[in-house]
Amino acid sequence: MIFLIGNSTNKIKICYPIYMLYNFELLKFPSIILLVSEFMMFVVTVYFAIRCVFVICKVRAFHKNLTGLAIVMTVQWLEALVAKFISWPYETGYWVLEGAYNTSLSNTTLKQFWTDNEAEMIQIQNFTYDLSFFVAGFLKLHFAISASNILFVISIERCCACYFLNDYEKKSRTWIAVTLVISAQIFNFVVAYLFYVRYVEFLFMFIVAATPNVLAVTLILFARQYNLKITRIHEKFARVSNYTLAARFQAKENNRCFEMISKVLIAGFFIVCLGLLTAIFLFFNLFPQLDTVLNLCFIAVANLPPLVICPAIIYSVDAFRNHPFLSISSIWEKLTGASAIMPVRKGSTAKCEELKKETETYFNQLAASWT
Repeated sequence: MIFLIGNSTNKIKICYPIYMLYNFELLKFPSIILLVSEFMMFVVTVYFAIRCVFVICKVRAFHKNLTGLAIVMTVQWLEALVAKFISWPYETGYWVLEGAYNTSLSNTTLKQFWTDNEAEMIQIQNFTYDLSFFVAGFLKLHFAISASNILFVISIERCCACYFLNDYEKKSRTWIAVTLVISAQIFNFVVAYLFYVRYVEFLFMFIVAATPNVLAVTLILFARQYNLKITRIHEKFARVSNYTLAARFQAKENNRCFEMISKVLIAGFFIVCLGLLTAIFLFFNLFPQLDTVLNLCFIAVANLPPLVICPAIIYSVDAFRNHPFLSISSIWEKLTGASAIMPVRKGSTAKCEELKKETETYFNQLAASWT
């Protein structure tokens, strides 16, 4: 939705990530069912976001840099949650924009997706009258752009893991995660601001959002092939090798990470396809009778990526999936001080042989270091 703020001599255009305002039908039956469904999706997203952060903090499955990036990006969803609480009264018509030129619009459901015609824009005298509403719009846009660049940030971190393969696991190198977080936030803020105030057009925005993802997929494929090459070298367990045992373990961690990223990529591709399809329907007004449903789908795509991404992360890693979260038995054990006796599983013959080979390689390299 495009807002025109100011007068004829001093005006700015605001691109707000929403399609409908003052949708009074959402507070009536049967449309209120959609509103309740949206609320339940937010509740489920909060659950998976908290669970994702919890298991990532508790389980040491990946390097602390990747762990830190995942936590920061998951917690950042809070800005979308706060923005939703601020904008919800305006979306349902419970509150109206006080700075609107045409006060009669407060009794009309506003629908608009994108326009270059100033006569079709929602005209506002002064955005300070509705400052919280416009701040919420910027937070939504900033989160959406940040979520679209997650894959690129992770791909750079994995490339660093490949570059420092021999000792990446031993050294923290916290500067990598800090640099990536600060750089990504600055980039996302600048891009969100330029698009929010309509300094750039929609096509340029699409290119800026798509380019990092194309680069990310390229970097991930390159790093994955490099790690598979190292893994194949180590699987031969040659006595003479250019790579240490630590490099082998790091390469295996990278491969596990790439398996997780592939599942997250599939989930992200689903979100992007749903968002593009919804945007096309709204832009060309193909199904006007489904405007309320399409608007909620558009909002969900922009505000609820963790609803798909967090379960993909949790259930793609065995250690994350099996770690207890809000388990009655684990809570009871902590309260009573008792500990359950876990049965010992007997590993397969192939797994035992692999562990023997890894142990033999370790002692071979240890002996070589003393000679």
